[in-house]
Amino acid sequence: MIGLNKYIGIGFALGLLAVSIAVILIFNQYSLSSLVNNKACKGNYSINAKGDVLLVINNTGNVNANASVLIYQHVPQTNITIPQEYYVSLAPFNVTILTYGQVMGMVINCTSTRMYISVYLLKRPIYYIPLWLIMLISFILSIALIIIGYLTLVESRIKPRSRSNY
Repeated sequence: MIGLNKYIGIGFALGLLAVSIAVILIFNQYSLSSLVNNKACKGNYSINAKGDVLLVINNTGNVNANASVLIYQHVPQTNITIPQEYYVSLAPFNVTILTYGQVMGMVINCTSTRMYISVYLLKRPIYYIPLWLIMLISFILSIALIIIGYLTLVESRIKPRSRSNY
């Protein structure tokens, strides 16, 4: 049986570390910061939100409800802000969740008093970038150590031929 050398063992351990950090980062990409929580939407409602926004609209009434959402979105790498209007129609007792990026402000106009809105800012956690860098470095080192370990195993298997004297 071929025994693993220390390079391959450390390489696999760093690979498992990289995979576990990747799983943590996948499930904890964003944290929610509440701006408006379950507010009854009556007429026009202006929200000063800057960044990535998660909008939750809840219709608690027995009839369909409509809302128009005017969002001022910033175009990345330019100095332009574009107003975009979206129309949302909700069936009775239904919830919709919308996500908008690069928001500079929004205005919501509701048609039903039985409609409730919640607005959250999506933010990356403080530990996101350092964990991402640790994952990247451990992945690169694990690949390098596994290659080094494999090469040392191959090298130890090659035996020099003995020369016979005739």
